[in-house]
Amino acid sequence: MRSKRCEYWLTPKAERRESTTGTCSIYAVAQIAPNECLWDCQKNSVECSFDEASVNEIPDPLVYVYLSCPELGGDCFQHSCDPNAGFRRATELVAMRSILPGEQITFDLAMCLPFHFGAWDCHCGTWCCRQRVTGSDWEMHALQQRYQGYFQPYIEAKIRRGQSV
Repeated sequence: MRSKRCEYWLTPKAERRESTTGTCSIYAVAQIAPNECLWDCQKNSVECSFDEASVNEIPDPLVYVYLSCPELGGDCFQHSCDPNAGFRRATELVAMRSILPGEQITFDLAMCLPFHFGAWDCHCGTWCCRQRVTGSDWEMHALQQRYQGYFQPYIEAKIRRGQSV
C-alpha cells in the first residue's frame, strides 16, 4: 500500500448528497456553465492509501486516488454513459454542457480508466447506455469522438498515438 496527501475543491454550485443506501452523489444546486470547473484536486492535504498494483498503468497514480478516495469527495461522482462532466486536466472535472440545478453530475469512467479493471453491468438508464462498462471502453471510436478533449491527458495521448492498452 502507498499513501499520498491530497486536497480537493468542489464548486459551491454543487453539493454531495447521501442516499438511503449509503452511497453518495454530487448534484448541482445552481446553474453551471459549460467548461466551468466542478472539482479540482491538488496534492497537499488529505492522506489516502491505495494499492499500487491496481494503478500501475497510470502515469500519475494519484489520478486514480483522487477519484476513489472517500476523503477527497471524488468517489461521489457517479458514472454515466451520457455524462455532463469531463476532465480538463488530470485532476480537474469541468462541465461538458450547461448543468441545471437538481441534475446529478456524472462522468464516464471511459474518460479515466484505460486499464482492464474488470467489467460490470451499467444501469445508468441513459439513451446511450452501453449496458456493460469495461476498462477498454475508451478505445471505442464513437466515445473518442464524443469525449474529445475530456479524457484524462494520458488517455488522450494514447488515442493520438493510436495505442491501446
